[in-house]
Amino acid sequence: MAKVELKTETLAILIGTIYCSNSQVNPLAFPMDVWMAIAEKVEYFLPMWDYDKISFEQWVEMGLFVLPKPMLDADTLEEMQTDSLYWEMENGNVTLAISMDISVINNV
Repeated sequence: MAKVELKTETLAILIGTIYCSNSQVNPLAFPMDVWMAIAEKVEYFLPMWDYDKISFEQWVEMGLFVLPKPMLDADTLEEMQTDSLYWEMENGNVTLAISMDISVINNV
């Protein structure tokens, strides 16, 4: 394995591309600010990431969720808020719920 240094902007584009490809989401559905916010938070965990447990691509596919908040029921929203790194961002006239499951990355 080779060590690769990525700028935050490059990491954001990588995350957005993998996420949109795996979830059949139009890349224009979310602004770059969403992917930048995610990349900035993910950067903190990169040095401690155990890629033998989960690859970066697998984590984006299974551990990252970016959904319009009105689509979520109360139980799902509560689970996202308690079991992951959770925050909300405005996107036009809708609030996006962003959830990052960091337990696999953080060895929890």
